[in-house]
Amino acid sequence: MKLKIMFFISLVCFVIFEAMGQNKINFSIVHSGKNIGELTAEKTQEGKHSIYKSKTTVSYHLLVTIKVVHNNEVVFDNGLFQNSIVHSQIGKHKKNEYLTRLADGKLLYSINGSNERELKNIKTTVTQLFFEEPIAVQQLYSAEKGEFHSLELIEKGVYSKKDTKGNKNTYYYNNGKLKKIEIETNSISFSMLRIE
Repeated sequence: MKLKIMFFISLVCFVIFEAMGQNKINFSIVHSGKNIGELTAEKTQEGKHSIYKSKTTVSYHLLVTIKVVHNNEVVFDNGLFQNSIVHSQIGKHKKNEYLTRLADGKLLYSINGSNERELKNIKTTVTQLFFEEPIAVQQLYSAEKGEFHSLELIEKGVYSKKDTKGNKNTYYYNNGKLKKIEIETNSISFSMLRIE
């Protein structure tokens, strides 16, 4: 009997720990009415560290089928940005690593380990938008591009993010949960729809 009680308590503790320490959501990526990929985003709390991760896999056909895999990780320590790393692969050959790191009190950004440049303070990143409605946020950091994007509240629960080239993403929240993203670039438009 004691073994059953201990097992039950352990199971309850595990479920509570998982619910408090990790949050995972999935999105389908849709272009012209067809599912072309998926995005999985995960937030983990490990003590004072908040770790945001996302993995995107897209396959689309131009003249040939091209597969894009994009992995992103952002780490905050007590709410302060520490580092981010983005691995991006297009097809079989083109691979890039985008790194933003805190070193000697400075934030440094590099692509594939070269052309390092200094950045200003990072308070919010694009990856956080999957988990937190950006109330009162006007600017956020793109870990891949190493640049800051503007963010504007359009109406309750709807936000428009613009990059430095004018490309726009629109984020739709319902009761604080991200439900949909509409992405518009010069070359392609598509949507990300939350899978419940």
